Amino acid sequence: MHELERSRWPWRHPGHVGALQSTPHRRRQNSLHRHDGQRRRTCPHRAEPPQPMCLSIAQPDADKEDSLYVLDAYPGKGDDGCFEVLERTPRRFRCRMMPQWHWRLVPPPPFVSHRSAFITSFTTMVDGDGCSTIYISCAGAGGVDVGTYSYETPRQEYREPRGWRHVGEWMLPFRGRAHYAPEFNLWFGFSASSPNDHLCATDLSAMDGGRQPSEPTVWEDLNPPAQGEPWLPKQLELLQLGGRKFLIAKTFTEGERGGYFSVLTGVEMMACAAGDHRQQTLEMVKHKCARFVFTDEHIERVL
Repeated sequence: MHELERSRWPWRHPGHVGALQSTPHRRRQNSLHRHDGQRRRTCPHRAEPPQPMCLSIAQPDADKEDSLYVLDAYPGKGDDGCFEVLERTPRRFRCRMMPQWHWRLVPPPPFVSHRSAFITSFTTMVDGDGCSTIYISCAGAGGVDVGTYSYETPRQEYREPRGWRHVGEWMLPFRGRAHYAPEFNLWFGFSASSPNDHLCATDLSAMDGGRQPSEPTVWEDLNPPAQGEPWLPKQLELLQLGGRKFLIAKTFTEGERGGYFSVLTGVEMMACAAGDHRQQTLEMVKHKCARFVFTDEHIERVL
């Protein structure tokens, strides 16, 4: 499996996981699976981009299934096919030539027309009407910042979205995906400025007005040993477990030629009062940390 995203598409039944599976000729086979291993149904194919970023986007209509937005992490100059969405086909249009689910091209980010770039971080924000906006930060050749862009998803089924907008020259303070935690009204992810990719959080709501977010609070969730071969990060994943709890999954190699291993850390964020004015702050509490060494396996994603 190359990508897995637990969400409400294509069927909102408990115990189902949507999967994008690599197949020959650089195409993906999309299918729905049960937790017990039984395969449910196959979805349409799409071309396989390098390291795609997947976002399950809820629809404003609570009776509709989520859509899956897939954006190439390294969109090239002039690549008009770097952004797609897997969405439910309206019932009256379904036939053998048009299945229940289909891929649809979405307009690419504006910078694609004149330059190549790579996505350094991304997240979503939901407004009071239940409509989602995707935010991405990009860097160009040599790591030069391109800035942050937003894409507003459709508010109604037959109305075109507002599309892309350049939010600012600044970058999101995260590395990879940031997750919104409604318990704290904060976005959590891995710090882009921390040498060890530590857990961090900040309020991104100012982006809705085009303002740069404040510097995040950083917690040292894992510090690699100072002695021996360096731990080289290969994959970082943050999973929301609910109830203020998170699972931090980091995959490393020990040196350039070392094998793969993952370190899983369970943490809980606790609100506490600090300072003379008793301002509320967050404290990270570690519950358990475990290391898993792999032999023949190669880890692509940790769920």
